[in-house]
Amino acid sequence: MIVRLLLTVGLLLGCAYRSHASILVEFDFTGQPGDQASTLASWTGPAVMASPFRRGSGLDPRTGANSIGAQSWTTGDLIDLNSDYFEFVISPSAGATLDIDCIAFGEFRSASGITEFTLRSSLDDFRSNVIDAPVTVPDDGSTRGHELTLGSAFDVIVSSVTFRLY
Repeated sequence: MIVRLLLTVGLLLGCAYRSHASILVEFDFTGQPGDQASTLASWTGPAVMASPFRRGSGLDPRTGANSIGAQSWTTGDLIDLNSDYFEFVISPSAGATLDIDCIAFGEFRSASGITEFTLRSSLDDFRSNVIDAPVTVPDDGSTRGHELTLGSAFDVIVSSVTFRLY
């Protein structure tokens, strides 16, 4: 599984499949056991720094080839903002500005896995969803690709921003 954070130069045009997009950060989980604590970025663009991709402290590791897995998610209507998430931080180098338009990644679940997820950021201390509504995850073990388009709040990033998948 590969997670990509993308930059679109100029207009807000979308994700990796557009010819205008440049990848800012890539996390490649190929060869990973799934229960590793974190995964380093496999690639970063010029003037970009990234933290490792990691699971929050409230989640237990779950093995699964070529992934980073988690179990023991809090169930119910309330999101545990402090511990149940996957997270990474992206930062521009000094003097640089980032325009982050999209996050693209693959996802799969077990029979007892999550039924939906959402994306939040540190720009508002994880209080609101970055995307319009939570994404429903089908009740099967198939791998799905997701492209989450970000809004104008991510057009001029001059300091670190943390993203969390809840």
